[in-house]
Amino acid sequence: MMDRARELANLVARGARAYLGGTDRDPRVMAAMAAEDRADYLPPDGRQFAGLDEAAPIGSGQTCSQPSMVAFMLDILDLGPGMRVLEVGAGSGWAAAIAARLVAPDGLVVACELEPELARGLSDRFAGRTDVRVVAGDGSEGLPGEGPWDRMLFSAGARRVGGGGKPGFDPSVVTKTLRPGGVLVFPEASGSLIRIRLDPDAPDGRLVESWYGVRFVPLRGKNS
Repeated sequence: MMDRARELANLVARGARAYLGGTDRDPRVMAAMAAEDRADYLPPDGRQFAGLDEAAPIGSGQTCSQPSMVAFMLDILDLGPGMRVLEVGAGSGWAAAIAARLVAPDGLVVACELEPELARGLSDRFAGRTDVRVVAGDGSEGLPGEGPWDRMLFSAGARRVGGGGKPGFDPSVVTKTLRPGGVLVFPEASGSLIRIRLDPDAPDGRLVESWYGVRFVPLRGKNS
């Protein structure tokens, strides 16, 4: 299984150089991906997708994101030892497991999942672990009672503010739960991947970057 994981990591490393205009991924991210066999996080009928650089179905209408996309998001999230991280829309738990390796030692990843069946699966998978904790429910507002967070990753796509005549996702709601210097990474359901870093010297106290060309399963919840 480890050889299969390394083969996938090599595939991602090659593909990610051009993905979203990116460059080589951080070797720490690639090593953490290689240590977590994606097949272990997919249902039996979806494991044929484990070695492919594409999204894989995990049930309940949800997917495990494209590996090169996971690598890109975790890279720009800039994870380090001891950090407290929230992942919203944790799905299969693969990205959370990789992130846990990147914040070791002494870090914590809180994997939040709204879909009940997937949340139960996450609870079973991470039972007894102290580096990953599962929360079942709506994380779209950043779980303010659980913060503050050093890093926050949304693995479901936000609707643009005002899109379709509805309020849409408001990043300022969740950045309130970040520590100074914290980073939020979230995709639009169809559009751009966005990174917001809190920086007191930046205009409005935030540095905002985006990379166009992503498509994600839609985010659900109060702030979506």
